[in-house]
Amino acid sequence: MLSLVLCLLAITMVLSFTACGGRGPVGSLLVVGTFDESSASGSVSDEASNDIDSSFSATTTSGRTMKRTSATASSVISSDADTPTKRTTSTTAADKKTENNVTTTTTRPTAAPVKETDVKAVTPAHGTWIVLANDTVYNWWQTYDFVKTDSQPYVKNADIYYPNNVTLSWSAKKSPSQYRVTLSTKANMSGAKRYTVSGTKLELNDLFIGTTYYWQVEAIYTGKTVKSAIYCFFTADSPRCLKIEGVSNTRDIGGYAAGDGYRVKQGMIYRGAILDSITAAGKAYMLDTLGIKTDLDLRRPGEDSAGIGSPLGTGVNYININGRYYLGENSINSTEGKKIIAQEVRPFANPDNYPIFMHCSVGRDRTGCLALIIEGLLGMSKEDILMEYELFVFSRRGTMDGTTVAHMTNMIESVYRQINSKFYEGNNFAEKVENYLLSCGITPTEIEAIRTLMLEKVEE
Repeated sequence: MLSLVLCLLAITMVLSFTACGGRGPVGSLLVVGTFDESSASGSVSDEASNDIDSSFSATTTSGRTMKRTSATASSVISSDADTPTKRTTSTTAADKKTENNVTTTTTRPTAAPVKETDVKAVTPAHGTWIVLANDTVYNWWQTYDFVKTDSQPYVKNADIYYPNNVTLSWSAKKSPSQYRVTLSTKANMSGAKRYTVSGTKLELNDLFIGTTYYWQVEAIYTGKTVKSAIYCFFTADSPRCLKIEGVSNTRDIGGYAAGDGYRVKQGMIYRGAILDSITAAGKAYMLDTLGIKTDLDLRRPGEDSAGIGSPLGTGVNYININGRYYLGENSINSTEGKKIIAQEVRPFANPDNYPIFMHCSVGRDRTGCLALIIEGLLGMSKEDILMEYELFVFSRRGTMDGTTVAHMTNMIESVYRQINSKFYEGNNFAEKVENYLLSCGITPTEIEAIRTLMLEKVEE
């Protein structure tokens, strides 16, 4: 009996010291207010000393969710709800199941209790799980199987991939002159961004998927500042689609598992369709929020505005290359095609070019083939590479020519099979892509640079 009591006590102590886990960079933000990196003047009251426990269980996941129980994308998964099963490259103390060489776990980090102050979070609740992808994309992605999934019914000739925004809201017993919100991906709030707002809401746009976010609100009064507790929420794994006004078929290629405990970095390579109709708001979003430094235009010179310069302005590095695609007339595998592929890939070896926005006209064919090569080099699975390509079905531009989804997926799989063939040595697809790129003229140094820039270790 005594041993049972001690066991229960130990379990209770462990649970009480479990806090939010996971790491990753802070995503892009759409802020209702003014960005403010400086600290506010005035003393901090005794109420500011509250914090969550600094010890936490870091269960970090990456990659695509494996056929898990569906939660609607517009809903939030609360801290005490059943967690979706996640594909993971890290090891935890959780119960695991291995199927098709993919390990899944049904546990996740939980949020330690916080001591409330006069400034309190309203939404999201502490420890909430949030799905950023919308219902349509999320539910399709959860059960996606390249062989079995029929995506044709999803084609609506419209941009229906826009993600959900996340709104932070809070309350205070007395209204201050202003609030300052601090957002970080670390429990100690290091590397945080600070935003000054006049109201009690902050809208976040395009946060990273598979990431733990910590946030705190400061109410700034004359002579003192009152801090809330530090709250956290978790963003579930899903495709990281983007809403860029005036541009179609847009998303981040990052966030996916890359093998050996790595994942592809988010916020580095974005893809989409033609930029010619981008609005002023879309341009500001790409420059100020996404921080795009390079416009990699894969259209042939003279195709619409190709070759003239970037619609994003002269401050962006504009690279125009007549991109290669598939295995026909404009093959990625011909002698001339390989030389052009080398030109397409080489910009990714230069750290000064990031973040990069790559596009063609519809954002599917030339862009899709280049994405496959980069993703394959980084170690993404075949399922994730082909799924990421097939996301074009949710866009207006990607489906505007009326070609069937089955035809297009056959085309992209033919590229995968060509590189994965006996023509290129390697024990896996990543090694075969490497040897393919070497045959194109890309150097080992450039290959290593791309992997170093684009891969991040998933910490346990």
